[in-house]
Amino acid sequence: METMIEERWKLYKNGLSDAKISAIQNVTRSAIAQWRKRHSLKSNVPKISNGRQLAPMRHLLTELGWGKRAIAKSQNVSTTVIKDWRQRHGVKPHPGTRGMTEKQRHDQIQALQKRVVKAVGYGLPFDIAADAAAELMLAVIEGNVPINAIEEQGRRFGNQALQKFANAFTTKSLDNDLPGHDGLTLLDTLVDESSSIWLEQMGATIH
Repeated sequence: METMIEERWKLYKNGLSDAKISAIQNVTRSAIAQWRKRHSLKSNVPKISNGRQLAPMRHLLTELGWGKRAIAKSQNVSTTVIKDWRQRHGVKPHPGTRGMTEKQRHDQIQALQKRVVKAVGYGLPFDIAADAAAELMLAVIEGNVPINAIEEQGRRFGNQALQKFANAFTTKSLDNDLPGHDGLTLLDTLVDESSSIWLEQMGATIH
């Protein structure tokens, strides 16, 4: 029977993303990302095969004020593709966006990520907060959460991540090693008292 690490290597070599590997192995995305970094492995980015899947990101970048050239470059398509997409869906570019520099666009994405992290909050254990922020950012990119609703949805995504984490350990001792975390225990991840109390109320036990 293969070990968790052997399975992880197999899943990675088969092209699975961090999200899919973490779901299969019931660990956090951060655990997979840290494992990749230790082995100098690049992320397996899911391949996007058609314009329908690219559309949510196009809407987001348009809302951020990116011009068709910048959007086309980010998606490795021609400006004609973006122009045709806009016409088909009645998407209008924001006025005065042509003067944006590449650095300004980069800063925009960073600012958006910071908004997401801040919306989730800093009271959760790091791994849980990171997972919640990743899920919220993905929801924004996919168009499921509008940019103007990030702050409103932050707590919900944080609670969902905490709930998922607690459910995975309701029958386990907090002293048990976390799978895929090189000896880290569940108790080690509880960096704030409120999270610890909440997990105990959910049924986790400390021996």
